[in-house]
Amino acid sequence: MIYLVTDKKSESYSSLLYKINEGLCDCFFTSFVSDLVSNSDIDLLNYTISKKKNKIANLLELKSKIVNSKSRIRFNTSGTTGNPKKITHDVSFLLNKAKKFPKSCVWLYTYNKLHMGGVQVLLQALINNDAIIDGYKKDRDYIFNVMKKYEVTNISATPTFYKLLLPFEEQFTKVKRITVGGERTDDKTIEIINEMFPNAKVNNIYATTEHGAVLFSRNNVFKINDKIMIKGGVLLVRTGKNIHYNTGDLVKMINETEFVFIGRNTEIVNIGGRNVNPSQIEDIITKHPQVSQAVVYAKNNKLLGNILACKIVSTEITESEIKTYLKERIKEDYKIPRIINLVDSVLVNKNNKAIRWMYW
Repeated sequence: MIYLVTDKKSESYSSLLYKINEGLCDCFFTSFVSDLVSNSDIDLLNYTISKKKNKIANLLELKSKIVNSKSRIRFNTSGTTGNPKKITHDVSFLLNKAKKFPKSCVWLYTYNKLHMGGVQVLLQALINNDAIIDGYKKDRDYIFNVMKKYEVTNISATPTFYKLLLPFEEQFTKVKRITVGGERTDDKTIEIINEMFPNAKVNNIYATTEHGAVLFSRNNVFKINDKIMIKGGVLLVRTGKNIHYNTGDLVKMINETEFVFIGRNTEIVNIGGRNVNPSQIEDIITKHPQVSQAVVYAKNNKLLGNILACKIVSTEITESEIKTYLKERIKEDYKIPRIINLVDSVLVNKNNKAIRWMYW
């Protein structure tokens, strides 16, 4: 039974048991399991490979030890909602939303292993003795090859990750579950996922490192629940009685109970005294059938303070064509990017999220 596949080796659960029992951990994934079963606290800000010896008899005991682990895990927040902060969670908290599947799954692992998203996917796989295929920061050819070779059934990733798989020549019908999270998901990303993985059940999750998952959807439309409040177009997460945490995420109400995310208040650009949301311009650009990704950002301008610029991933469109396309859809001239660069890919951070500030 496969436990872990990396670009260097394939390892079985039998090998995992042997290594954690003998104190022979040789990678993060194996060491992490050793820490869990020995109830050791895990500091992902300064992680060292475990050399502890354990006495785990079989996979049933391994699963039980992980589910009941008393370990506490420390890591940084992503910094999306402000400056990164140090957060510590009990394993029980991180396992709160984990599911137990009746059949074994094969997980494509796409997240940074030192951050919350990566830890939660790893825990989810371990409590079911599932296979983990490490696809973090791998190119699309590698991803396509391992998905076919190991018949991947589950993928949890950011919207940017799915966009980076474009273009694709075939559908992956073995994939049964898709999770999207970590950044705003637009309707085009949902369309890409549905086309690439036609048999997959899609779950779009909104979560914070501090509070875990608070919203779930099958698309990019979310419903108000008792864990959140929306005030002044900004999402607040309930942290206690009459206490709410300002996430900085901007939303647009569709009706009295449903909404979509439209960006972040820290990303709003002031152009000549008028505020522009770059995410909304990106949504318009990516609706063009020949555009797979777009990042809109601010550039300093002596006259207006800022102007908009953008980088567009497309091999079949010209700068003049995209400008014509935008002029037909955007009435306000100041909202149309003055600078348009056609690129092969956009910059992503260590959590596989598209980053806008690097272009400023």
